Amino acid sequence: MINKGKLGIRNIAAFLAAALVFQLSAVPAYAKGVREHDVRELSPISDICYEESLDEVNNPYIGFYRPIYLTLKREGNSASSRNNNLVHIRGELSDFSKSYNGISDQELTQDALNAFEDTLKNLRKNHQTAIVRFAYHPNYEGDKTYEPSIEMILKHQEQLGNIISDYSDVVVTVECGMLGLWGEMHTSSMCTKENFNKVIDKWLEVLPSNITVNVRTPEHFCDWSGADRSNLSSYITKQGDKSYRVGIYNDGYLGSDSDLGTFSNRAEEIKWISSQATHTLYGGEVVANDGTGNVKNTASFMESEAFKTHTSYLNIEWNDTVINNMKKEAYSGKDTLYSGSTGFEFIRNRLGYRYVVKNVKLTRETTAFEDFKFETDIENKGFANLIRDKKQLLIIEGNNKIYKYNIMTENAKNSIKYTAVTNWKSQDTVSIVSKIDLPNDMPVGQYNVYLRLADDETSEGLNGYPIRFANKALSSGSNIWNEELGANLLGSFQVLDESTIEKYDGTEDTPGGSSGSSSGSGSTDGSDNIPTGGSGNGSANGSGNNSGEKTDGNKSNIPSSKKVPILNKQYEVAASKSTFKVKVVKINHSKKTGNISIIKVKKAAKNVVIPATISLYGYKFKVTEIGKKAFMNCKAQSLIIGKNVTKIGVKAFYGMKKCKKLTIQGTSLTSKKVGKDAFSKMNVKMKVKLPSKKKKSYMKWLNKKGLILSL
Repeated sequence: MINKGKLGIRNIAAFLAAALVFQLSAVPAYAKGVREHDVRELSPISDICYEESLDEVNNPYIGFYRPIYLTLKREGNSASSRNNNLVHIRGELSDFSKSYNGISDQELTQDALNAFEDTLKNLRKNHQTAIVRFAYHPNYEGDKTYEPSIEMILKHQEQLGNIISDYSDVVVTVECGMLGLWGEMHTSSMCTKENFNKVIDKWLEVLPSNITVNVRTPEHFCDWSGADRSNLSSYITKQGDKSYRVGIYNDGYLGSDSDLGTFSNRAEEIKWISSQATHTLYGGEVVANDGTGNVKNTASFMESEAFKTHTSYLNIEWNDTVINNMKKEAYSGKDTLYSGSTGFEFIRNRLGYRYVVKNVKLTRETTAFEDFKFETDIENKGFANLIRDKKQLLIIEGNNKIYKYNIMTENAKNSIKYTAVTNWKSQDTVSIVSKIDLPNDMPVGQYNVYLRLADDETSEGLNGYPIRFANKALSSGSNIWNEELGANLLGSFQVLDESTIEKYDGTEDTPGGSSGSSSGSGSTDGSDNIPTGGSGNGSANGSGNNSGEKTDGNKSNIPSSKKVPILNKQYEVAASKSTFKVKVVKINHSKKTGNISIIKVKKAAKNVVIPATISLYGYKFKVTEIGKKAFMNCKAQSLIIGKNVTKIGVKAFYGMKKCKKLTIQGTSLTSKKVGKDAFSKMNVKMKVKLPSKKKKSYMKWLNKKGLILSL
């Protein structure tokens, strides 16, 4: 019995509060049943080896390159079929200059352009990438160049830029070139500051933003940008600036203390490159050293500097003496993993980026009713980082099924930790933590989990230039890389039968905390105010940090019926004589409204109508999105796209060859919100009806999405 006289009123209140906390914290997280989207405790994974391999790992845009000498003439051209993981295309254009052909300065012929395009096409077919440079230097030999007028040079850049733009996945960098011996911007009467600046500006104009432009020296950069060369390290470029895309190619790499005239103040300019080369590709040719000063062309010296300059590429075919000496040189650096290896092996494996996966933790067992979660660290062992971003896709594969999740977009609300690949910096480690809402109909069984880094979400296998991690194979022979998926294995997990769990019945609230913890603050899935404990730190009072729909935290806002729509959950609904598979993408429980995405047509009527709204469990949802491939190859004879649709996915209506009439009612569509090939391969004779006030603007971009207009 409590002695009120001794405790006092305040002490009694404190005592009762403590007792209540003790009682709540003693209740296991699953005592009242498993909630949808709960996550079980993660387990460390030993399905892969966490050590770096000593093997060469070929990846896009980096490494020792091999040159392709492509002499383009007015006629009689042929493409190069030379293959290597990375190539350096050295295009030669003197035949189009009057000073060489004796007739006139001429535009590049279609025959020459075709040869260049076919060379890039061969590289794409073989999943290889390129750095490109052009010059007017016959066979790249001798001491004389034959440039045309600067006006014709700029025209040639436009012609070449049109082709490079179509192969921006293949070409990572264009070295400015165009002027001087070997296109190295020296030893020619055309090599003036004015001409250099025109050529740099033209490349930036005609090339897509994901292709960087490299000039030969910091002097060229400063003359063009206006930066103070004596204080260059203070000139920090920002994304969106023209100068952000301009880097350096160094064809005097380690040739002397100035790299054969590349640098005027090595320490100052390398400090600038250390920043600029985090988003531009730095490299060139390692050359014979003059034997004086402190700079040496050895692997040992390169290790001391290349992490600062973020070196990504070098020529394997120049200089043979230097390369062969590196192959004989015993590695003597700080990395104990390479003890007993050669200096060449170390340099080869450090050029560019090199990712090693570590410390994977997964939900080892779960049900489709719950959520899957993974955590992993990724260390970049390379000299540089990736200058071009990649989509981060989680692939779950098993039971003859493959599920793909874009960690940042489709699953953004569950990406607890996410870092863009371009920020996986050299000598740094990043962490990825993500929670995945598994499909409700996911079959019971064993699944492998992979991480794929690629250009887009739709490419498969080696298409899309996926990135391979450099983890050593297990002693059992198990390898991290799956070539068929173009993805890296993280581990495996088991999906259990839902009958193995007792589901939360909705009658009582329970403490948050997916792994049984009862302290801290939980998170919710945004569909209601019931804590799911996704972070494993649910509070005893059920409070949390909502990531989704904003609510006032009052439990009375939660619908009492079990049959309420849930955010991001998929449903099958009938509307306008068709049956659609849909996903809730936005919801307001208090108003019983929201937005829905049609992700697949399950049963199509003869005349399909995508309605403005769809009702579900008493809620009225606007149909605002059409998912990728949702109506692909649908055999409907007519199609009406409702007025509320503002977003259409890649290949959404691809292949609807029997469709005779298409009506678009919405007025809020834009080119950016309609995916590639959304209307490709439809009936070429199909009649299209557009909103009258948007007809003119829609016609400007719909053809780029595959729609053949017959208005």
